[in-house]
Amino acid sequence: MTEAVIRKKPGMVSVKEMPVLQDGPPPGGFPPVRYARRIPNKGPSAVAIFLTAFGAFSWGVYQVGKGNKIRRELKEEKYAARRAILPMLQAEEDERFVKEWKKYLGEEARIMKDVPGWKVGESVYHSGRWVPPATGELRPDVWFCSRLSASRSIFADFLSFLFKRLGSLIRKERQYKFSERFLFLYYGSFFGPRRQHASSALEYGSRFSRSIGWSNDDSGEAGKSDESIIELEDGDGSLVPKSYPICDDRHSELIPCLDRNLISQTRLKLDLSLMEHYERHCPQPERRFNCLIPPPLGYKIPIKWPKSRDEVWQVNIPHTHLAHEKSDQRWMVVKGDKIVFPGGGTHFHYGADKYIASLANMLNFTNNNLNNEGRIRMVLDVGCGVASFGGYLLSSNIIAMSLAPNDVHQNQIQFALERGIPAYLGVLGTKRLPYPSRSFELAHCSRCRIDWLQRDGILLLELDRLLRPGGYFAYSSPEAYAQDEEDLRIWRAMSALVERMCWKIAAKRNQTVIWVKPLTNDCYMNRAPGTRPPLCRSDDDPDAVWGVPMKACITPYSGQNHRDQGSGLIPWPARLTTPPPRLADFGISSETFDKDMEIWQERVESYWSLLSPKIRPNTLRNLMDMKANMGSFAAALRDKDVWVMNVVPEDGPNTLKIIYDRGLIGTMHDCHVCRIRQWYRGFQEKQRSILAVSLLIIVEM
Repeated sequence: MTEAVIRKKPGMVSVKEMPVLQDGPPPGGFPPVRYARRIPNKGPSAVAIFLTAFGAFSWGVYQVGKGNKIRRELKEEKYAARRAILPMLQAEEDERFVKEWKKYLGEEARIMKDVPGWKVGESVYHSGRWVPPATGELRPDVWFCSRLSASRSIFADFLSFLFKRLGSLIRKERQYKFSERFLFLYYGSFFGPRRQHASSALEYGSRFSRSIGWSNDDSGEAGKSDESIIELEDGDGSLVPKSYPICDDRHSELIPCLDRNLISQTRLKLDLSLMEHYERHCPQPERRFNCLIPPPLGYKIPIKWPKSRDEVWQVNIPHTHLAHEKSDQRWMVVKGDKIVFPGGGTHFHYGADKYIASLANMLNFTNNNLNNEGRIRMVLDVGCGVASFGGYLLSSNIIAMSLAPNDVHQNQIQFALERGIPAYLGVLGTKRLPYPSRSFELAHCSRCRIDWLQRDGILLLELDRLLRPGGYFAYSSPEAYAQDEEDLRIWRAMSALVERMCWKIAAKRNQTVIWVKPLTNDCYMNRAPGTRPPLCRSDDDPDAVWGVPMKACITPYSGQNHRDQGSGLIPWPARLTTPPPRLADFGISSETFDKDMEIWQERVESYWSLLSPKIRPNTLRNLMDMKANMGSFAAALRDKDVWVMNVVPEDGPNTLKIIYDRGLIGTMHDCHVCRIRQWYRGFQEKQRSILAVSLLIIVEM
């Protein structure tokens, strides 16, 4: 009706006649609606809760079981101790009874002295039910003679039990010092060894020592060997101990002749600027430690080579200072219970392998191999750190003598030895290094912080003595590239010094310079008169090194080296079995050399066949030959994955130069006061079999 009314009005139209208008989106559409689905966090899932609860329950059950096991062991130990001490308690009771019995017999004799036919001590009972204890054996006429022996025998049996129980405790808690001291306390006590009764405790102490690894027996079982820690003393036939006590744990890293505490205690007047405090200073006899150096607390069997090059147990060398101080240089990194060595160094953060390849590339060696087809074999790494440079050279058939002092860097050489890398504690100070002249084809110093210009360049001249004709010195240091005034001054002075020494630059790139020595004496002879440093006197022996002061002079080559225009050595590995030129210095013929090699080849094969059933693979790594002679023992081990520190006694023929000419490393030492720290890797389980090798070597020599 409304529509009809409106339609009839003038000017009005019907709604049906109006165009349809519908709301729609604007051009381009509506903007997107921004929203997010935010569901509240309801906590861990049911599976996570179940696993957590199950893990906590399992851990609790495990701990309860572990505690129960310990309590059972302690309870058994308590009962066993009671059973073991029972003879002693019984003996004391017997002693009390005998005293009372003697007193009773005395009283009986006094009271019944007037009764005719009375027998003192005769039982008044005739039923046979009661008999006095130890009748006959404890009579007054024999008791005083037998009592002491009986007490000692009982006490020895008690000690046997005690040592047996201590054996299990020591393997768990390293309480060996108490047992060793207790053993010697027994030796000097009232119950000490007078006759055979007392020997049982000491004999058991010997078996006990073997059971925990103190002796040379590699079986690890008590009572399996006739070895004893006691021996009969001439004269009265008494027993004396042959074993040594264990040093206190404070001395687990003691190095007797490189002990900084000794220097401070004895107030030695040393020139610190000359590094004299890092040189050898041996204690007087009254200050020496006549005890066995213990391993660190919690010591583990070392990781086997070659894996040990990259990681070791932290507990074996509990020093992490370097890991924090050198963290940006990738020396070492602490990861859990291990210390990992990424292969970095102060100068080669990206790895020693890449740095070694760059040195070979600078010298244009084939395939960037520093070995140079066997011509470079011996390397001296001065200030080696943790010896990563030397460790990565081994894969190129190059062996490095990694040298570093026992300084504030917390036993960095011990890291190297634990890794299975050849290394030696030493310093360029005032004494010659214990290596003969012309021993190395390459010397290396990477940020070693050595003042090469001090004392007329005496330290650089020591390197010159050690380098072979045509040898290289690779020097990576700010002085080689920096442009500030002080570094430029040092570089100019060092360049002038090496030029007077007849060294020439073989290559220079970025931060590294490599010098090379001359092949002959021609340059030395053509120098102007009065040029410093001078040539050494003709009567100076360049191979005399033990305790000999360094000399600021140039060691000229021998006539043979001058004529040969080099060392005359053939490339490695043929160098190992070829008679070296300096063999003639000792009047040794090539036939004798070959025969010595043949003999030691047979001996080593025999040693290895004896050891193979007793040791696991890769157990042996660091070996020492205490009287190396010509190094044939080490040469015979060339196919084994080991390295040998060849030691030549300072009071014998200096055959060390023959050893180095064969491509082996070694040192000179006063073996009469020698103290071996850790040249074989570990004292536990079958690894101590290396002691058998040492004994065999000594017998053969």
